Amino acid sequence: MKLGIISDTHYLVTAPHGEYDLHSFTISPTSLSFSKIFHSAYATPARYVQEIFLRLCSLENVGQSTPKFIFNPLFDTGKLGLLLVLAAIKEASHFDGITIFTDKNSLPIGYLLPSCLLVKDAHFLTLLSTVDGETDSALCNLLFQIETQCLPATRLALARAQHNDFIYEENRHIYRWVAERAIAILQTNQPRDTIPFTAVMPYHAGDVLFFALAFNYVHPPIARIAVNRAYRDIIDDNAPGLAVLPIDAPIINRSDEFRQGKVTPEWVYFHSIKDALPGDSFYLYFRPSRDYNVSLFHLIDHFAFAQGRQFCTDGYLLSQHMLRPCLFQPDTTANVPVRILLHFDAGWPLKVYPQPQQEQLIDLLHAKGYAVTVLAGNRHEHTKCSVTTFKDYTTFKALLQTQHLLVGMDSFPTHYAAHVLGLPTICLFASTRPENSDARPAPNYALLEEGLLCRPCYGIARCPMYRGSSCRNFVSPETVAATVQRMLENVQKENAIRQVVPTIHYEADELCKPMPDDEPSSVKRISLKHIRLKVALAFAILLYHRYISLLYLLYREFSAAIRMEGFFLASLRTLRFLLKTFRLNTNSKNQ
Repeated sequence: MKLGIISDTHYLVTAPHGEYDLHSFTISPTSLSFSKIFHSAYATPARYVQEIFLRLCSLENVGQSTPKFIFNPLFDTGKLGLLLVLAAIKEASHFDGITIFTDKNSLPIGYLLPSCLLVKDAHFLTLLSTVDGETDSALCNLLFQIETQCLPATRLALARAQHNDFIYEENRHIYRWVAERAIAILQTNQPRDTIPFTAVMPYHAGDVLFFALAFNYVHPPIARIAVNRAYRDIIDDNAPGLAVLPIDAPIINRSDEFRQGKVTPEWVYFHSIKDALPGDSFYLYFRPSRDYNVSLFHLIDHFAFAQGRQFCTDGYLLSQHMLRPCLFQPDTTANVPVRILLHFDAGWPLKVYPQPQQEQLIDLLHAKGYAVTVLAGNRHEHTKCSVTTFKDYTTFKALLQTQHLLVGMDSFPTHYAAHVLGLPTICLFASTRPENSDARPAPNYALLEEGLLCRPCYGIARCPMYRGSSCRNFVSPETVAATVQRMLENVQKENAIRQVVPTIHYEADELCKPMPDDEPSSVKRISLKHIRLKVALAFAILLYHRYISLLYLLYREFSAAIRMEGFFLASLRTLRFLLKTFRLNTNSKNQ
């Protein structure tokens, strides 16, 4: 039996008869290998179940298939939980169907999948809830037409377990909804393979664009996308093979309240639209399940992995191999000035170029003789430039096709100009990380920032570090103006060449396979010899699990503080906390 687990520790299991082959995987935001799986902000825990299943399948010879046990990626059971689960598997009676091991609250610990489940079935695993064993049992029964059972491992409680950096509380109802919707349509007796998949990715414009670009290369089982009607044209124009299910609902987190720091949670928006989604397909959720700020990967690749693309090495990343659009230059006639489009609006205030610097940049570009146009969210007057507002996608696209160069923020207009149109583009980054959304280096693209270590941050209206309303990571207007002039000179000398990349198909022999240099950083051995005695000891330890978990959590926080601030500052902060706590306890006793 092959087993797969998400863990920072590499476990090596030794069994009397060698019947268990355990493989440890990590979710990595920085590098990729067979054991390091892509950190995708938009991949649900069920997508990681699918990924582990595929990687375990890749270890088998052609025509070979063995049972596979996949630990639920949503929970970190630790070594203690791992031992209890292995004991439960060992003691379970032989069963030819699917077995879902759960804790006493029906939270799935892991999925024991029989050898009859093949690679062609893998994408249906993305429908698992990973938060309710009974729901997943009913789903598997209908999906795979295989008898499914739930086995409670009551000695293991997942309520206090870590969630492997998944967003749990906000999303658990959404994950359950995905599975329940799948059950509902399967109960109509419609053949599984005729039921389409619909992606729920309703906003924002930049995310919708990156989703569409990834879709064109991945060709996932998804046939339709549920998207806010305001962004329908982005899908129609950039992913024509993807049907659109328009959502009529207000666009969230773009109001004045949001710009003041009042954020509408993702799950609130989802619950406001879910009842309007028709029951004619499977649904997959593509809003954040993880924090993208910690990842060094491009959001196009985030969406590609979430849609089903496997990344085994950095060389597989779509953002490094996508078609580069040909250099676009508008038709010009003699004595017509170079036209520069400035777009200063963005998703939140800290991504917006500060007003005084906007004015200086306009003055500098006007002094060089450029015809400057500002694409503004709200119309305002300026004596040295013309001003236009965003009306619709078609008008916006036509406007870009009249310009020689765009200077913009980390937002949709900039990404569209650079990734799709090929218009010479300069992107001004501030509170976000360029690696997540920039284009590949080219004569017609440049990113500008100061490179402050505090970015990416979670600030919206005010800087968390300096407390101001603008980001200090923006470069000066002089730097922007100089880059504009340099880029205009460069694009006259050479053109970007469109490179054709073949469409990628997913066959069994193209699955991720271990590489010779894919060595684990740390190894812990687990022996199944005298397993009952070890389980009894583990159960005794569980009686004190609450206190042990608290101490372990304090240890992890202290270790993280040392990595971020150094031993001295971390110790000083801890000492202050302990002194403050001691004083509070003393005062409460005196009262």
